[in-house]
Amino acid sequence: MLTKVKRRVDRYVRAVNQWRGVMDPADVFRRGNEAERTAFFEIGKRKNLEGYLARVALMEQLEAGQHRLDAADPNAGLRLPEIPRDKGLILVRPQGFTLLDEALAEARKYFQGYVPGTNKKEYDSLQGVPRSDLTYNSAINRLATHPEVLRIVSNYMGMLPILHRITVLYSANDEEVEKSSQFFHLDPEDVIMTKIFVYVEDVDRDTGPTTALPADRSTIVRRRIDYRNSRVPDEVIAEHGGTETLVECVGPAGTMAFLDTCRCFHMGSRVAAKPRYVVMIQYQTPYAAPASPDGPLPTPPITHLAIPPNPTRLEEYLFALKR
Repeated sequence: MLTKVKRRVDRYVRAVNQWRGVMDPADVFRRGNEAERTAFFEIGKRKNLEGYLARVALMEQLEAGQHRLDAADPNAGLRLPEIPRDKGLILVRPQGFTLLDEALAEARKYFQGYVPGTNKKEYDSLQGVPRSDLTYNSAINRLATHPEVLRIVSNYMGMLPILHRITVLYSANDEEVEKSSQFFHLDPEDVIMTKIFVYVEDVDRDTGPTTALPADRSTIVRRRIDYRNSRVPDEVIAEHGGTETLVECVGPAGTMAFLDTCRCFHMGSRVAAKPRYVVMIQYQTPYAAPASPDGPLPTPPITHLAIPPNPTRLEEYLFALKR
């Protein structure tokens, strides 16, 4: 079976790269269909079986509580619900989570010092707010590496993932940007992913919330339109997915929206009455574009500053020091 799907992927890769004669993993994810992306993903796992099994073992250790914080830590008692595999999304507002409160306070300082429009891009409605502390001491970074957060993300993704990126995002919600993330799409990097949108301030219908189509309905749309990498009109989502199944990701400050943006069609930051303030934490697999299936992994955008000194085995895999 693997040989068959590998031949299919090889044929596809040769077709899209015939002028170069080289395999470009990013092209598979930018232009490939669902079957081709999945085949590429599975080949990456098979080529790096030892690392994949190590990531599965670390997932099982997290589930067994082997990486929990010391009982004296005020954040040790956090328990989060699982992300439903068939839906690919869940919203939760943890109570008594002091680390989350610290992360919110840290993010608010960044927003207070940000001049809207400073990091505005012509092709997107989202603005990245600079962070002065990118180290492992940052409350936002510690939130992203909390054992319970890693446990439910790993359980959903089937392995300990890579902590790929953390971004503080400001959405002005004051204009429509053509072909931007304001229109329904799937993220092309991977076949399964988790992004956590942490609401720094309340998010309601007047703040241009992310709206998502659950994974099971998104799969129907994806296959019916042979989706590759484009923006999908609202009426197509309505016709094949059903507007009644759409989820508006709203909630009070401190809400954590766990969303698989590779499996769930989604959009957000449309023109609205108020701006939106969130922190986005992104986890992905080691088999995502643009990483080649061979050789060491590239350094994730989160950078080496996030890695603690003398990293544990879990941290070596989490920060892509090991494949």
